[in-house]
Amino acid sequence: MEFTRLPWEERWRRDKERRKRILEEGSEGIEQDNRELRRIVAFNDSRMGLISGRNDRVGMRTESGTQISKDTFGDNSEGLGDSTLIYRVGSYPTEMFKTLREFWESSLLTDLTLMTETGRSFNVHSPILASISSFIRERLKEKSVQQLDNDEDVHSWSVSLGPEVHHVGLQAVLEFAYTGDVSSLNKDTVTPIKAAAQVLGVPRVLCLCNTDRSKESGNSQKELKEDTSAPEQMKITLQSIERLWSERVGCDVTLDVDGAVFHG
Repeated sequence: MEFTRLPWEERWRRDKERRKRILEEGSEGIEQDNRELRRIVAFNDSRMGLISGRNDRVGMRTESGTQISKDTFGDNSEGLGDSTLIYRVGSYPTEMFKTLREFWESSLLTDLTLMTETGRSFNVHSPILASISSFIRERLKEKSVQQLDNDEDVHSWSVSLGPEVHHVGLQAVLEFAYTGDVSSLNKDTVTPIKAAAQVLGVPRVLCLCNTDRSKESGNSQKELKEDTSAPEQMKITLQSIERLWSERVGCDVTLDVDGAVFHG
């Protein structure tokens, strides 16, 4: 005896097969996405110079200075396992200031003009100089408050310096702001460099001047020399810039993303 399916039974059978097919294809799609995600992660690791074996190499440091640590967020973590890897690149300050110096040499991001009494002028990005100079930092804070109170949108400004600031000393201070070092510092230039550092309030450059004189006199300053290495100086300067940003000092750009406001 042959049974004939009713129309609703035929529709139910076709719908059941369709749902089964969707579930099977969905599982394959999820697995394919996971494989693609793992491939992307492995590719990014290789580009960053990170070691392989993510979960069993945590807490190590690569040859390039990248520190890998593990931060566990508990059972609610999702994604690639139950932990997140945090990468700390030790060369970040050096790489950052290399780019900033390229901008400076190309006259990009140079909103502040410094003028000496002899007519020499130098352009610089004010937050970078403010990160090492207490004099410029106070001027920049005043300018930021005035712009906020008056709703001004003026980015370029200038500062005229007195006769005690020679262009040789000023140029050395600007070099230190971008490189953490003063290549022109020697017995012939130490006096104008120190004078410029005193006027602008740059204690770290003053320290370099004193260190240079100590080396000339033959005194041992090993610990001081280590503290004033160029990479360490750039790291300190970058931290100072971050503090200025957190206080919204020198922030001349406002980004509004769906009602969320970011200052930079």
